[in-house]
Amino acid sequence: MGLVCYPLPNNTETVNGRSCRLQIKNSGILPFHRMFHWIRRALITGLLFGHVVQANAQSRPVEASPSVDSIAFSILSLVPYAFQDKDGATRGYFIESAHALLREAKVDYTLIIAPIKRVLKEASAGRVDCVFIANTHATEKHFRFLEPLGHQIPVGVVPKPGIHIKSYEDMANLRIGVAHGVAVNRRFDTDTTLNKIATPGYAGGVDMLVHDRVDAIMGNIDSFRFHARQTGYEPDSIFGDPFLFSRLPVWVACGNDRPSDAIVRRIAEAARNLRDAGTFTRIIEKYR
Repeated sequence: MGLVCYPLPNNTETVNGRSCRLQIKNSGILPFHRMFHWIRRALITGLLFGHVVQANAQSRPVEASPSVDSIAFSILSLVPYAFQDKDGATRGYFIESAHALLREAKVDYTLIIAPIKRVLKEASAGRVDCVFIANTHATEKHFRFLEPLGHQIPVGVVPKPGIHIKSYEDMANLRIGVAHGVAVNRRFDTDTTLNKIATPGYAGGVDMLVHDRVDAIMGNIDSFRFHARQTGYEPDSIFGDPFLFSRLPVWVACGNDRPSDAIVRRIAEAARNLRDAGTFTRIIEKYR
């Protein structure tokens, strides 16, 4: 088992205020230029040596048993899926859930933290095997969707207080912040008539909303609220009532051509067992 964090394009996206490049420097995570060689070697030999972020958010060296059943499992670099806490420890409910899932499936693995566009690119190239992700028009062609976790992500548009969005048409004259790579609603994503303003990640979107640079922000509503609390804001004081597009179920998904069918069956069975036992729900509730 191991942990890899991608440097992000131009270091503009951050995890809890820090770029991935800084995480690599400070936490002993593999640097970008060595990552592909490391993953390729690990997938061939199954010998994974590294620092594993445990469910208690502490890291310690672990040597994995030799196995041909190693996979690269990607975690989206978005709070509360994956982030660094104030002590510099990497935490998040996708990280904890992935550890639980892959141990239950008895699969050796590497966790790769990356933004959504990087995850999709690497999945298409065969360098990411599996992921926790929603089934949307932007992701459906990249994966086989195995099992839902039993958790749904609320996605939509969150306005400033005093702005009321009762219908889609009410967004016509608003400045709407959208983080790079976020695509959750086909109508909104393809609508060229709306005034969409790029934001530097979810945290940047919240900051732009607070400082009146946008009228609303679009994306994962839970992540906006989590970011607000992490930066000292009371969500209900800086956000108006959200306009909800949908609640997207989170799935365990694997590439169309990899890993092997045998591993996919083990992961699917493990996901069903943990979901039915309430394990995923208990992990996620800790981050509410």
